[in-house]
This record gives sequence, structure tokens and C-alpha cells, in this order.
Amino acid sequence: MIKIIRKQKKLILPLFCSISLSFSIVNAQDATQKIDEKIQKQDEQESQLTQDKQYNTLQEALKGGGFFGDVGVFGVYQTQQEANDLGYIGGSVGLTYQSGFYHHMRLSLGFRSALPFWQLHKITPSNHIYPLLGDMSEDFDPLHPIILSDSYLQFLHEGNDIKGGRFYVENEWIANQVDGLSYTNTSLEGLTFDLIWFYSYGEATFDSIAGFERANPNHWSGLYYTALSYLLADELFGIKFYTFGSYDIAYALGGNISTQYTFQNNLKLGASLNSAISFEQKQSEFNENGLDIDGKVFLGYENFDWVLGFVKSGKGVGWGSLGRISDTINPLEIGNGFDGVDLGLFYTTLDFSLDRYTLSLLYGFSTFIDPALNARGHQNEIDLTLEIQATQELMIYGGVYNTHLSKLAPNSTKGQIGVSYSF
Repeated sequence: MIKIIRKQKKLILPLFCSISLSFSIVNAQDATQKIDEKIQKQDEQESQLTQDKQYNTLQEALKGGGFFGDVGVFGVYQTQQEANDLGYIGGSVGLTYQSGFYHHMRLSLGFRSALPFWQLHKITPSNHIYPLLGDMSEDFDPLHPIILSDSYLQFLHEGNDIKGGRFYVENEWIANQVDGLSYTNTSLEGLTFDLIWFYSYGEATFDSIAGFERANPNHWSGLYYTALSYLLADELFGIKFYTFGSYDIAYALGGNISTQYTFQNNLKLGASLNSAISFEQKQSEFNENGLDIDGKVFLGYENFDWVLGFVKSGKGVGWGSLGRISDTINPLEIGNGFDGVDLGLFYTTLDFSLDRYTLSLLYGFSTFIDPALNARGHQNEIDLTLEIQATQELMIYGGVYNTHLSKLAPNSTKGQIGVSYSF
């Protein structure tokens, strides 16, 4: 039986190389992920508003900058089959300073911190790489209660974006802060080229903090990523190829195509298909290559979005090295089946927005093989989240997540609620 008691942030390095493209669409997801997305969008909007304003001196650029951030309080409680319940109430705060532009360059300095107010258990036994000093340690590294985030030097001019330092990276197989360099070029209409190298990675978000780890524990070369994507106007057709990897661990290739059409009555139809394969090397923990195939179709109309999707992993080692750091493919909050191999997940989501309220519902059914028992199991999951944008700055959110009708995986129920103020 798979004994994973809850879905963990997969913060082990993705020592591999991949090619892929994802088609962005709203899913029923952990409400706190929306907090992180909002903070990221705030950064991007700030950049768009200020990049055309150039200061004549460095002193003026520093004075012309500003601060933004968020502060929030949240609670989590989870009941679990054949395991202790988990529960905590905590607070999180993030603050970032961004200077104005001087010769198309600007400086960003930020940090994030979290503190538990109450924990159901003060000491939690686990196989984590760091000691768990209470239930909140499942999501927040107690050895790093304060961590540097979004601290980099950026050059932005005529479709060229260069960053050096600690910044956020997101694609199918990574959604983390990294220490490294990045270059993005969008000078040709519809075409985007990305090149990223980083030495270490970690996590510093509203709902998770983890200390930084080397991208390649066996070599100084870290991890590289390069991508080329093309998107037609109005997202009618998109394609993207990319590759990334770490020396002597694993490499992977993949690809994705997507399409979307908007009718005159605002009805939207779309679909995407993605696949990636890892080629495990001699320093890999896997003795076979990993595989992912995932796709979705969607329909959107005014305040409604509906998605029908699937995810399939390889028979031998599942994803292999593909999902070792984190991923944005798994739509489930708990999703114990992803810890097995030969996974087959079918899911549907429904999102509804009205004024300040956003309600998201997801239902999924997965089958998998437990490699330790060489037996097939299954699990159903339902996720329900509600977001209330009380004001432009204040958001209240909550969620209930439940796994049931499980075999070789635990049934569990998780609830969370919180409030966040952005400034």
C-alpha cells in the first residue's frame, strides 16, 4: 500500500532534460496557488508599467522604486487513514523592493517568512530531508523561517529580458525559485526563445518554504533549460519545444501542441496534447526511462470554464526523473496515485466566477501500480475551492479535498482556510 499521507511539494531536483509545451487553462486548484499567481502577476504588471520610464541617474532609479508584498493567515487540517491527523495555523509575509530602470536595468530584492501560531503536533515523524518540528513543517522548512526570494538584477529592452540572481521559473516540470541566469527574447512576433541555467533551487511561496538545494548534487554544472515556442494571434495554434537537463543524471525530450478558438458569442473551445520522455543516465535513481502523456479539452463561456483531461505515466518507473522537482501537470491536491507507476488519471473540472466569487470543482479517478507490491490500486478524489475577492487587496479563500474509494492508497480529507492582504 502506498503510505504517502499527503501530497508533498516535490523538492528533489529534476535532474533531467525535457521538451514540452503546456496549454494554460483554469483548473480547480489549491486556493493558495492563486495567491502565488496573483503576486507573480503583480510583479509582471509593475514591470510593464515602469520599464518604459528610464531614470537619468542610479540614485534616481533607486528612489523611484517601490515596495509590494502580501501578508496572510491560514489554517490547514487533514484526517488520514492509517496515519495521524495533521493540523496547523500559521502566518506568512512576503516583501519585495524593485528599483526603477536605469539604462534598462533594475534591481529586485525580496524575502518571505512564515511562523506557526498553533500546531496539532509539535514533533512530526517523517522521512523529510530536514527535521519536522510540528505539522506546519510539512509545508514550511523549520530550518529556514526566513528566506531570500525574487532578488535579482534585470535588463529589459526591445524584447530582450535578462535576469541574474534568485527568481521564479515555471513550466511543466518546475515551479520554483532558482539561483541562476535567464534570457528571454520576444522580438519576433509570436516567437519566444528562453534560455535558463541555475545552480540551486528551492521554494518561497505563500503556502510553502523550502531551503535551497543544489541542482546537480554530483556536479557543479547545475541544470540548463532552453525553449522555443510559437503562438499565433488569439491563441488559435501554439507549439513549443524545449530541453533541459543535468549532467550524468537524466535527459528528456517532449513536445506539445495546443489550439483554441473563440466564437463571436464569446464561446471558447480548445484542446492540448503534451508528451515527454526522460532518458535516465548512470547517476539516476531510476533504471528505466520515464514517460508522460497528458492532454485536455476545454469549453469556456462567459463565467464558466469546463475541462476534461487525462494524465498517463510510464509502466516501469512512471514519470521517472520528469517530476522530481515539482510539476504543473498534476491537477490534484492530494493525488497519491502519482507516487505509483503506470498511472492513468481521468479528471474533469468546472470553474464558475460571479462578481467577487470564484468557485472551482474537480473530480478525478486514477489507477496505478504500487511498485513495492507489484499490485494495481486506484483512488478517487474531489477538490472544491472558493475564493472571495473582498477588496482589490483582500482575498479570503477556502478549500476541501477528499480521496475516497481507494485501494493501495489512503483515504483522507483535507480542509484549509485563509485570508491574504496584498499591497
